[in-house]
Parts: sequence; structure tokens; C-alpha cells
Amino acid sequence: MNKIKAIAVACASLALASCGNSPQNLDGFWIADVRSSDNSLAFTFNANLAQGNGNNVNVSNLSITPSEPCFASGVSVSATFSSMGSANGLQTGSFAMKVSTMSASAVNNVLTLQGTRNSDGSISGTWALTGQTSCSGDGTFRMRIPPPV
Repeated sequence: MNKIKAIAVACASLALASCGNSPQNLDGFWIADVRSSDNSLAFTFNANLAQGNGNNVNVSNLSITPSEPCFASGVSVSATFSSMGSANGLQTGSFAMKVSTMSASAVNNVLTLQGTRNSDGSISGTWALTGQTSCSGDGTFRMRIPPPV
């Protein structure tokens, strides 16, 4: 009987310890592979994401490789995340990001990402790039937080 009590106390302690732990949000440094519809690598990017108020996601330190010719000038970035639940200790739900060039004299290039944060922590979905003739395309993308070094 004492073993059963000890097990019950241990289980209750673990349950209480997990109370208040909310699922991990999107905060962190992310890297992405952006693939064309033929599955070739179109470009990569990395950025810091931080969940803000409501569905807003703050994006900083965005770096797109290669940046030429489509993102050589300054860009504006906006992103949203709508949490639909959690899995494996992570918030899951829909993610969207828009990257636009800020050229006053030329056609602006606009990259739109639409995806889902998955139970493995990655974000995957589709993308489309519109704008200048040489800066268009579509395909799939996958974002992830790299493992610690």
C-alpha cells in the first residue's frame, strides 16, 4: 500500500509541475528552404520571429539568400500566426508572412507565404512571388528552428 501512495504522490507532483506551462510559441531564430514547383531550391532565408499581441508576429533580422535581384533593396515584412491548439508542447496553427520590396520607382516584388506550424515544430506550406518579370514563381517552403550547436 505504501508503494501505491508513493506512486500516487509522484504522479500528482508531476501533474502539478506541468500546470502553468504553456505550449511553446514561435519565438526564436528560424531558417527556411524555399523550393520551386519543380522542387529545386529557389532561395533560403532566416529571421527572428517573436509572437506579439493577438495574431501578430514580429519579424526581425530577415536575410534572404540570394537577395539579388528580387530583394536587393529594403523590404518590409509582416507575419501572423493563429494558434489552433498544441501538440508535443508546441503551439500549432496557421502561419502567414509577406515580404515586400520598398522601391518607389520600380515594380515591387511581393513574397507571400501561407503555411501551418506542425506538431514537429516546423512550419510548412506554399509560397508565391510576384513582381518584376525575373522575380516570380511559386512552390513550397519549410521553416525550422535549427538545433543548438
